[in-house]
Amino acid sequence: MPRRRPSRSRSKSKSKSVPKDPNPSLSVLVTVKDGTDNTLEVVNIADLDPSAAVTMIQDAAERNTCTAKIDMTYIQQSARMDPVRMVLQTKGRSRRPGAVVGFLLAKYKDASTLYIDLVCSSKKGGGRVLMDAAVHFADTQGMDVALSAVPQVLGMYPKFRFEHRLSCEQGAEVVHPPAIIKRPALSANLYRDKTLLKHMMTLSNKGFTGTQDCNGQTFKQTARGRKDFILNECGKDGFYMMRCHDRLTPKL
Repeated sequence: MPRRRPSRSRSKSKSKSVPKDPNPSLSVLVTVKDGTDNTLEVVNIADLDPSAAVTMIQDAAERNTCTAKIDMTYIQQSARMDPVRMVLQTKGRSRRPGAVVGFLLAKYKDASTLYIDLVCSSKKGGGRVLMDAAVHFADTQGMDVALSAVPQVLGMYPKFRFEHRLSCEQGAEVVHPPAIIKRPALSANLYRDKTLLKHMMTLSNKGFTGTQDCNGQTFKQTARGRKDFILNECGKDGFYMMRCHDRLTPKL
C-alpha cells in the first residue's frame, strides 16, 4: 500500500503540468485557416492588464510586424491609450496560442464612430483579417468606422466600404481611380508614381490629408504644385476615410 502513494502523486503532477491558455477569458473575434496546419485568431485583449497588452503589442512591433515604417513611440502611446486592442495570433495543431503576428488599435472618436489608429501584420492577409474583426466589432455596436489610410494601402479600404468623406451625413467626395484599387501594395517611393501622386493631391485639396501643414492648401497639377506637395510630404499621415454603418445606407 505505501508504494502506491508515489504513483498517485506522480499522476497529480502530470495533470498540473498540462499547458493552459494563459488568457482563457479573452474573447476570440475571428478564426480563419491560413492555408497550412495553423489557424489565425483575432483576440480582443481590451480586458487584459494594460501593461501586459502594451508589452504584447510592443514585442510584436519590434519583430517587424508593421510593414510600413511607424514610430515606436506612437505605437506605445496608442497601445496604452486606445481602449480597443486586438491581436492576431497563430494556433498550431496543439490549439495553444502561438506567436502574435499582427495587431489593431482603435479608439472612440465620438459616441457613434470608432477610429482605427493602427493596423499592422507580418502575415500575408493578416491586415484583412484584422479589419474584418474591427468592422464586425463596430457593426455589432451600430457604429461608423474612420481611419487615415496611408498611401501604400489606399486601395485596400474601398473593399471594406470605406470612402473619402468627412462625415456620414454627406456623400463620398472622391472615387478611387481603378489603377489605385488594383494595386494596393505600391512602391516605397510613393511620389514617383504619377497616378498615385495626382490622386493624393486631389485628396489633399479636398481636405482629406492628415498632414496638418497641408490642410487648407491648394496644390495645382503643375510641376511647381507637385514639388510643393512632395516637399511638404502631404501623404505621410494618410488620408481620411469613413465606413458608414447600414443605418445611414438603407437597403432597397
